[in-house]
Amino acid sequence: MDTLIRGKYRLIRELARSNDIVYEARDELLDRRVAIKILNLPPTLTGAVRRERIERFNREARAAGKLSHPNIVSIYEYGEENGNYFIAMEFLEGQSLRDILAVKGALPVHEAVDIACQVLDALAYAHAHNVIHRDIKPDNIHIYNGRVKLTDFGIARLTEEPALTQNGQIFGTPSYMSPEQIEGRFIDHRSDLFSLGVVLYEMLTGRKPFTGDSVVSITYGIMNADPPPMMGVPASVEQVVRRALSKNPNLRPASAEEMRQELQRALQMTTMNPAMGAQRTGSYYPAAYPPPASAPIPPVATGPPQGSLPPSPANVSYGGGGLPWSWSKPGPGGDPSQMAAAPPVGAPSGTPLGPPAYTAAGLPAYGYPPNWPVAKRRPSFEFSLPPGLVAFLGWAFVAIALGVLLAAGVIFFLKAYSNYQQQQSRQIVLRILNEGSQAYAQKNYAAALQSFLKALRIATDASQKATAKSDIAYTYVQLARQAMEHHDLQAAEEDYQAALQFAPGYAVAHQELSELLRMEGRTQEAAQESQLAQQNPSSNTQPPTTLSTNTSPLPGTLQTSGPSATSSSTDFLAQRRREAQQDIQEAQQLLSQGDRYRAERQLEDAVGKGAGLPEGQEAQQLLDQLHGMNAGGDTNVNTLPNYGDLGGGF
Repeated sequence: MDTLIRGKYRLIRELARSNDIVYEARDELLDRRVAIKILNLPPTLTGAVRRERIERFNREARAAGKLSHPNIVSIYEYGEENGNYFIAMEFLEGQSLRDILAVKGALPVHEAVDIACQVLDALAYAHAHNVIHRDIKPDNIHIYNGRVKLTDFGIARLTEEPALTQNGQIFGTPSYMSPEQIEGRFIDHRSDLFSLGVVLYEMLTGRKPFTGDSVVSITYGIMNADPPPMMGVPASVEQVVRRALSKNPNLRPASAEEMRQELQRALQMTTMNPAMGAQRTGSYYPAAYPPPASAPIPPVATGPPQGSLPPSPANVSYGGGGLPWSWSKPGPGGDPSQMAAAPPVGAPSGTPLGPPAYTAAGLPAYGYPPNWPVAKRRPSFEFSLPPGLVAFLGWAFVAIALGVLLAAGVIFFLKAYSNYQQQQSRQIVLRILNEGSQAYAQKNYAAALQSFLKALRIATDASQKATAKSDIAYTYVQLARQAMEHHDLQAAEEDYQAALQFAPGYAVAHQELSELLRMEGRTQEAAQESQLAQQNPSSNTQPPTTLSTNTSPLPGTLQTSGPSATSSSTDFLAQRRREAQQDIQEAQQLLSQGDRYRAERQLEDAVGKGAGLPEGQEAQQLLDQLHGMNAGGDTNVNTLPNYGDLGGGF
């Protein structure tokens, strides 16, 4: 193989072939190894399909070529030579993550998290430069000596460029596609985070989270099923993975950088406190404590052992001192019932010191009065606490009292610390809300929305939660209006619905959604939304604004000197109709002057501004008539309708 491209890239050998052909090559000017990707265009590929393939190939080069990052493959040059479209890029040593998983299976947690964090670094850089990869999978992650390189931006989307495909077209690898990719809906950077969540799940468990015997069953699982438990994976790490795999993009991490930080914190938790990152080895949740070993239950004694005497003060103990009860020997027959009875109170005391003597019948030797009734009694004993036990109980009481005081002090400290943490949390949330408000003021609604959603997730104060919800709802309405201006009615409807999820009684959102549905001919749904708007005429939110760090906002409101948030959707649509009407009138004046070219441009503007409105339809009819004139028809300029003031109805 001795092919030379651009006079400096000499092809050495073919490395891979699919839609593109990849060669190892050498840059003879700089004396370095490079990879050359050449677009494979079969001769049977013609027309629009061929043009789209070429444009997609060039888009890959533009997407990756504008990125310069240690974890993204470098693009040196791209172009066309002799009908062959090529990309000259960095030559990668090592293996793809797919090859590594095929050999090793599941990876150690620290290794999998390190790979994911490097990919997230690359994605954070790409997203910051308005590039969405859309095809994150193990085949496109290359690893050499621990260094990760993200490759193949073949279906990447440049967010500042127009969409190459129509709504509803699906691109990606089924097992790694996000729910919004499967549905063919509008996607943003959070779609890449879902795909990376699938890859991270596969690295940690050795299997994909959503499997099936066909593309249909796999995509159904992605849309509807929860991934199986990740046995053997620390719970803190699994929590981050499951969040990335949320069906709703709003529940995923707000950015690649946020997901990277969450993964690093989860890994630190498993290192610093193994109990918090306990591995699951046999059940979904680990047992908090192992079951105690069963101890044998001692037999209950029902009496003294046979052939032994009852205990005496010498062999009975309680703690360290003996209890001063005494037992007497049984009578000659050995019957315990013959135990001696204590002498009655007031008995003669002329006997010597020591225990009295007893007769064989169990009577005191000093005798009782004649016919004195003697009843057999249970052995008597006295009970008293030894001095050592008394001292012990006294110290125990003192210790308990000190313990109560110490516990009270701990409780007081914990409460004070909790108040401090809450105050710090409020300050952090306030800072994030202010960041979102600044982005909102600059009309960077996507960044503002990320800040408000993050504030809502971490806020613990009820008033700050209400403020964040209010800001989110208003920002979604602004995004919906932008989508309307770009004629993306589906995205606009989704944004209006999202706004109403955070502010169910938001009248402006209900009214503008009603107008949108009426444009699409869904009159019944439009009437319902209009009725909801009328039921909540004053339930409007305020636009986000910077808050003072010394004050706490009222629940659900933000004081602002900016434009009122109560501007109705009728005013918004009326403005579009007036602008479209003005363009039509200017087009008529240009036609009367014979300037058909500029008249057509004005009418095209009117069609865009009046999309879905009567003025847009009328402008399109005028364009059609002008095209008929240009084609040689007999349409007279004077027969074109004259649009006067459409006034009323606004």
